[in-house]
Amino acid sequence: MSMGSGELMVLLILFFLLLGVIGVIVVVITKVLQWSNNRSGVTKPTVEIDRELHAELTRIAARDGVTVHRMVGDLLHEYITTRR
Repeated sequence: MSMGSGELMVLLILFFLLLGVIGVIVVVITKVLQWSNNRSGVTKPTVEIDRELHAELTRIAARDGVTVHRMVGDLLHEYITTRR
């Protein structure tokens, strides 16, 4: 039994619908996981810095044995604490 072009088209449409549903499920799961991670009271802002500053921060952090994330977080905490 061979399928006609109409039947193949229906199967193709159903296949793309299935892929779409899978994509939506993945997006929903990703958003739920991000939401649950953000409930810990920590936010993840994006800060734009120039390449030279980033390279220097990375060098200093490596020298001090900490991550750039930790170093910047500590500096921001200190800055806010001294200005309250």
